Amino acid sequence: RNIIQNHSHLLLLYFFYAFCILYVLALICFKIHSPFWFHQPVYHSYELYPRIRFSKQPYVKNKRPPRQGIFCDTKHIVTSSVSDVTPECWAKIVYLLQGHYMDGNYVLNHISVPMIQKRLYGDSYVSCYWEDRLVEMPKGKWIEQLDVENLYGFLGSCPKVLHFSKFPKEQWNILEWNWMCIHEKYKSQKLIQKMIQTHVLQHRLKDSGFSGVHLFSKNSELCKGIVPLVKYSIYTFVLRDTTIHKLPRNYSIRCLNKNHLDLWRAIYVQMVAQYEVAALPDMAYTLDWLTNERYHIYVTVYRIEKVEHVHGVYVLENTCMSWEDESLTKPYMVRLAASMNFGKVHLHDPRQILYFRGFVNCLQEFLLDKKEFGILEIPCVSDNDILLAKWQEKYEMRNVTESAYYLYNMVYPRSPIPSSDFIVL
Repeated sequence: RNIIQNHSHLLLLYFFYAFCILYVLALICFKIHSPFWFHQPVYHSYELYPRIRFSKQPYVKNKRPPRQGIFCDTKHIVTSSVSDVTPECWAKIVYLLQGHYMDGNYVLNHISVPMIQKRLYGDSYVSCYWEDRLVEMPKGKWIEQLDVENLYGFLGSCPKVLHFSKFPKEQWNILEWNWMCIHEKYKSQKLIQKMIQTHVLQHRLKDSGFSGVHLFSKNSELCKGIVPLVKYSIYTFVLRDTTIHKLPRNYSIRCLNKNHLDLWRAIYVQMVAQYEVAALPDMAYTLDWLTNERYHIYVTVYRIEKVEHVHGVYVLENTCMSWEDESLTKPYMVRLAASMNFGKVHLHDPRQILYFRGFVNCLQEFLLDKKEFGILEIPCVSDNDILLAKWQEKYEMRNVTESAYYLYNMVYPRSPIPSSDFIVL
């Protein structure tokens, strides 16, 4: 019996040693394969602590201010608040984004300064990459200065509040990275890594009270070795004329405007409660959407015994993009940014047919005033999956893109969550 016990102990010991060796080898491989993300405070796929942690509530990885690392370039990358950006700089930002933000062989970006400013609101920050140039000084001396005439890299970040419905007290003020754009000249030099690291560092120096938590998305080429907060697909359809069934008589459609403040507040609160993770701007910022057309928010309302109930909420977004396809007479693209089956349960619509029919009617109303749109993009987040299942029965899908959202400097141990439990606006 003692011999058997000794053998058992030796086997357990060998197993433990083998596990440790394999784990160390995995760390070395990941560091070689992705040296940038290995040093960043993200949820690495090799981490064991979040998986065995008893509490599943989110936590910050690095509470101390970041230090300048090997990926920082404070000489060429300048970070500033959007309130300090000059009109001349905005013009250069637009010029860069129009030519390099998306693949120009297939998509045209119709970007303007007002459009960007709607997305970079409040305490947003931007980082710009400028090259050096030699400038002649008095007495024949030459010095290096930033060439602010030519912009080669841009990154913006806007403030949002991250809500976790399973942990209602967990509400984090974060920044979402937007418009990560690098000129073709520098894409092979991994400039985006320097942009990210420097943006995080310089923003934290300017705003020492910030939590240090960021949210960002990746399309097509997802981050390797990082556990996403949510992984989802983006579906693209070409719109065509089809028969549309009208809603019942007790239904009505409302396009929200400044007269619907209380209704929007109720919708906002429901979004926070209904989804496991909601990344939304502070409510005060969202009230501007009702007037500035950042989003076009449609709501279907039904009446039962003189009492009105919200059924569907559909948030449409002008992408300011068009397809380079001569066969399309309406090449501009609209996105269903999010949708919500308000309260989830409506007894008179168990198969959610009226929820889908409400979307189709709201989209038709939108297209009556926006006749240039002929392409619809639907990311499979929030309750868009309900609509997608029925939409694909009528329309031919043209493209599918794999996408994901990631947290920076925060770990949510329940990641990745189902895409239907996530909403971002």
